[in-house]
Amino acid sequence: MLTVCLIGPTNAGKSTLMNVLLDSHVSAVSNKIHTTRSNTLGFMTDMELRTQVEFVDAPGSLGPTVPALGRDMWDAVRYADIALVMVDGANPGSIKKIGDFLSQLSTELDDGEQEKGERTTTALVLNKVDKADPKWRLLDLSEKLHALHKFDHPAFMISALERDGTSDLRHYLLHAAKPGEWSAPPETKHLQPPLQIATEVIRSLIFQFFSRELPYQIEQRNLGWTELSNGGLRIDQQLVVPSKRKSTQKIVEKRIPGIGVAARQQLSEALGRPVYLHLHVRGA
Repeated sequence: MLTVCLIGPTNAGKSTLMNVLLDSHVSAVSNKIHTTRSNTLGFMTDMELRTQVEFVDAPGSLGPTVPALGRDMWDAVRYADIALVMVDGANPGSIKKIGDFLSQLSTELDDGEQEKGERTTTALVLNKVDKADPKWRLLDLSEKLHALHKFDHPAFMISALERDGTSDLRHYLLHAAKPGEWSAPPETKHLQPPLQIATEVIRSLIFQFFSRELPYQIEQRNLGWTELSNGGLRIDQQLVVPSKRKSTQKIVEKRIPGIGVAARQQLSEALGRPVYLHLHVRGA
């Protein structure tokens, strides 16, 4: 058994990586910051090795300050055996901000060690390496980050979206897992109830279809969850938008059909059954 948390700057691709490693839609994915709003639990099991890895995908650490999200992230770090610090290798952003984060990480690791008697170990994961140009910048970035923090495991260079290098990371984690009682049956990939999965899928598409600050202003309200006689599922969800400007509601209403089509397909695959999604828009 091994517990792993994914942390690091927003938009580094943490949720994409976990979805790839688990081969399941567990975390919401988009190119907007703070798409992941709370810790998400997933499981990777290898029956041949008789090992299981428990994942926690924590909210991004850099971007607008959201105290509750930060606490969730540091709680995940203290709970984990290994913390994977994931950074966008092609566009890492401010090295100073990452350095400040790594400094805070060291403090949390010290506190966690005092609290539980063991220290969470760390590894650097550089993602989106397929977009890095020239490639030597990846080595330069890795050296800079290793100078800022003493990582305990080898660095991994991957492209989660292209599934490049992810099998090596998966292999490493499974072999790092220790024999022991598993947290979930081998067929379990996540502990999210279907309603939460549906909300995650729809939210990720909201972030993809809208720009700037609008996705953060849209509130999702689940209105109905109806089991159908043909084995299908009807989901009714309301999207509440700010009512200060009528133009905002019109923009959302215009893009609802596209969100609905994409969400129905993803939800049918994620839930393994036909899904009939009805999205409604109203002003706050």
